[in-house]
Amino acid sequence: MVRKAREFARKAHAGQVRKFSGAPYYSHPKHVARVIRQLTRDSTLTTVALLHDTVEDTGTTFQDIEDNFGCSISNMVRELTIDREDPLYEKGKDQYLAEKLPTMSDGSLVVKLADRFHNILTLEHDDVDITFKKRYWNETKKILGVLVEKRKLSVVQNAIVDRINAILKFLEIRHGW
Repeated sequence: MVRKAREFARKAHAGQVRKFSGAPYYSHPKHVARVIRQLTRDSTLTTVALLHDTVEDTGTTFQDIEDNFGCSISNMVRELTIDREDPLYEKGKDQYLAEKLPTMSDGSLVVKLADRFHNILTLEHDDVDITFKKRYWNETKKILGVLVEKRKLSVVQNAIVDRINAILKFLEIRHGW
């Protein structure tokens, strides 16, 4: 299943590049999957990590995911896909995510945290505008603050949150935030 997801995501993201670095976009889900594999050998979570941006960022549909990977994987990808039609999204992405993350299934939350970890990790490596960097830093602090207040996290979820917090602290010291 993981091998199939790897190829599916590679094809779906073909020609796409990361916003600031210009790296092939597929490198992002690949790194998110690597974070998952470092913490758990759950092949379902690794599969979802590889597919997590396919519906949001490509022409892939939830039905495509379900047809190729089953209902469970499709439902997890759906949980991870930002719904810009949701009235809550009008309040801002940070508010949307702060309210959505605490209600996610355990597995989807692990993938979302690994996704956020990779995104924040790359802020210092990519040619990122300082304004965007600060906004993403603030958004992440808000989301994590609400998450840990509203939900008891698993060992794996806490491990990823700890990694994110270490990078947030580094950015805070480096930039004087």
